[in-house]
Amino acid sequence: MKKHVVVLAVVAGMGLLAGPAFAQDTFGPGRMKAVDTDGDGAISRDEAQAALKSEFARLDRNHDGQISEDEFVGARMEMFDAADTDGDGKLTRAELRQRFLAMRKQQ
Repeated sequence: MKKHVVVLAVVAGMGLLAGPAFAQDTFGPGRMKAVDTDGDGAISRDEAQAALKSEFARLDRNHDGQISEDEFVGARMEMFDAADTDGDGKLTRAELRQRFLAMRKQQ
């Protein structure tokens, strides 16, 4: 059961964890451009599978074919740390806003 939950969380949470190559906004044009590799304005099954494979490989840090809870949480912590600009272990609205604006500029 736990393995299925982690896989589901990976698929559902890709927008929260995705690296710059996969785009950062969950449903916006940046995500579309990153996944629609042939630029035809639609995401084919092959493009979706390639994007998921890429994101899975990024999260599977020890390359064992599974994403452990530690790997999943570690990826989220990296995003948290990137947003926590003052390093106090807390995110303010200003820090979140700054992070989301920075992610938009990367697209």
